Amino acid sequence: APELWAKPPQKPEASHGRVVDRERLCNDLVNTSVIAALIGGFALGTLHLGKPQNRPIDLTVYMLNVVSVHLCTCSCLTSAFLYQKANGLHDDEVSGWASAKQWLLALPMVKFVAGCVCYLLGVVFLTLRDLEMSPVAQKIALLIGSGSVSMVFATWGYLHFSSPPGNYFKEPDKEE
Repeated sequence: APELWAKPPQKPEASHGRVVDRERLCNDLVNTSVIAALIGGFALGTLHLGKPQNRPIDLTVYMLNVVSVHLCTCSCLTSAFLYQKANGLHDDEVSGWASAKQWLLALPMVKFVAGCVCYLLGVVFLTLRDLEMSPVAQKIALLIGSGSVSMVFATWGYLHFSSPPGNYFKEPDKEE
């Protein structure tokens, strides 16, 4: 029954003459998968600290970590599926596939970044909650945590606005 699942190769025109650097694409997918699993694991570990009390800060910490676990897990699994597909396609098909699936190839990083922000915010709120007895330590921790979250956004903004967009395509070899 494999022929039932077989699809004809994508037309080369779908990639506009560009060729995917499969190694760079797969490396990016693996890197995103691994780090998303790590951050998701940290967030999951925080959920094991105990059942939240019925206080807004407890529920905020818990929910931020739940969302982080889901986003990071989704990022990790999506990366794994995309890696398997990108690695398994025939050389003639990968460029057309990557051109047609650019939005899907961006998804693991988007979910990973959102999961990281939720995790970092969860840590900030967890620290605020746990340091209620020491306002000075609470303010120092809030400053450091806010700086960490801000640095994520600042790094993204700097890279987004000062660099060309990510591109896994390379120019086709010129025939002489």
